[in-house]
Amino acid sequence: MAKRAAGEQVTIRNPIERASWAWAGIGLAVAVGTVLWMIAAGGETIMVRDRYVWMYETEAYAWQPPLYLGLALLGYPLVRSLMLLRPLPAARLDPAGITLLDGAKVRAKWAEVDRVVLWRQRAKRFGVESWAPRIGVVRRGERTDNFRRAAEARHWTAADLRDNGVPAWLPGGIHKCSARLHPARAGVLAAAVARFAPDVAVVDEREPDGPAPVPPV
Repeated sequence: MAKRAAGEQVTIRNPIERASWAWAGIGLAVAVGTVLWMIAAGGETIMVRDRYVWMYETEAYAWQPPLYLGLALLGYPLVRSLMLLRPLPAARLDPAGITLLDGAKVRAKWAEVDRVVLWRQRAKRFGVESWAPRIGVVRRGERTDNFRRAAEARHWTAADLRDNGVPAWLPGGIHKCSARLHPARAGVLAAAVARFAPDVAVVDEREPDGPAPVPPV
């Protein structure tokens, strides 16, 4: 969602990801399962091994072991869901320029910006290849212009990737001037850019067959 801050400023935030709801669901299932397990265990006293002295047994209520185990299992899903249900801002825009936030903090004045690019970076998570949606700032300059002309003259394929996962049809250092942004927020970002810098284009370059303008919404 986009939120106007104090003064002339717009903040773009990522949507809540499906993984967040998945972790929240796992946490809820663990909590409900723990309560049901405690009820089934009852309130009788049992002998359990002390966690500090393995050979020593102590008296406890039957519902205590399920409670302790449930709390231990609930910790990770709870932390993950709390982190992901409040996504960090992706970008902040004002009349002076744009600041990318979700990642390395990058600030660029509008006079320095050639275009804002929606792209995706190949990444590995738990040994499995995936694509990370990104938004990047391409600055003005002769090297940028020459690279763009050379890139437009070539026929690219989806396999044309650098070792760092950056598509070969984009400037190699764009990952240093990028932040995570879900494609669903690209139109909102384009509207904010059009408001503060109408001459700066927001283009979708996720595919190798040429850039496509992102319409404001």
